[in-house]
Amino acid sequence: MARFTPAAALAAATLSFAPWTPAPPAERAAVEETVGHYFKGGDTGSSAEMRKAFHPAAMMFFVDKEGAMTGVSMPEWFARIDANSKDAKPALSRKVAMVDVDGDAAVAKLVSTVPNMQIEDYMFLLRVGGTWRIVGKIFHRTESAAASSAPAAGTADADRTAARAAAEELMQAVDANDAQRLGAAADARAMSYTLFDGQLVGVPVAELQARLAARRKTGAAEKPDSRVAAVDVEGNCGAAKIERTVSGARHVDYASLLKVDGKWKIVGVVSVRRSA
Repeated sequence: MARFTPAAALAAATLSFAPWTPAPPAERAAVEETVGHYFKGGDTGSSAEMRKAFHPAAMMFFVDKEGAMTGVSMPEWFARIDANSKDAKPALSRKVAMVDVDGDAAVAKLVSTVPNMQIEDYMFLLRVGGTWRIVGKIFHRTESAAASSAPAAGTADADRTAARAAAEELMQAVDANDAQRLGAAADARAMSYTLFDGQLVGVPVAELQARLAARRKTGAAEKPDSRVAAVDVEGNCGAAKIERTVSGARHVDYASLLKVDGKWKIVGVVSVRRSA
C-alpha cells in the first residue's frame, strides 16, 4: 500500500479543481494575505493573528469524531486558542491549494500537514470594507494511518455527485421561493452572508425561509437562469459555486457543505451580486 506523503496528497487534491476558475494573481495574493494570518495564528497560537483573518461574525463548522456536526463561534474559538497558546506548534507544511474569486466573494482550499494528520480547510471570504475577511470555515481531518492511500475513485465520485445534488437542491429551493425545501437542504444553524454598502450582513436560515415564503405569497418571482458551476469535496466537507442570472443581474453563491449521518447538508453561503 502506498505511503501517505504531503506531496502525494496535494497532487491528488489538485486534480479535482478543474471546474474552478483560478483567481487572477493580484486577487489571489490578497486572499492569501488574509489566509496567511490564519496560518500564522495556528502556528503560534495567536488569536490576535486569527482576528486579522476572520470576521467576528464568522462561524466554523465541522463533523466531530462521533459524527455529529459542531458549530463554533469566533469568540469561543479565540478563547480556546488563547487558553492553549503555550502548546502551539508550527505545522509541518501549509498550502493554499485553490482560490476562486468572483467579485467580492471567494473560496479558498487550504491543506496543512501536522504530525500524524492532514487538515483540509475550505475558507469562505467576502471583501468587507475593502479587505478580504473569512466569514465561514469548514474542515476535514485525516489521520495519517487512514490517509496512506487516496479514497477509492468510486467513493470520491459518489460524494461529489451527492454534494452537487445538495447544492442543486439549495439552488432550486431559492429559485422556487420554497421555504420548506430550503429547510430540508440546509442545517438549521446555517448562515448566509452578503455585503451591503461594503459591510457584512448575516442572515440565519430561518430568516431566509421567511423571506422566501413572503416572496412566494406575493407570486412575484422571475425564474432565474441558474447552475451549479463547480463542486469540490474532501472527506466529509465540500464547497460548491452557484451562478444565477435574475433580471439581467448576475449573482454568485459559494456554498459550504458537510456530510452528516451520510447526507450532505448546506451549512453556509456567501453571496454577491456582480452586475445589473
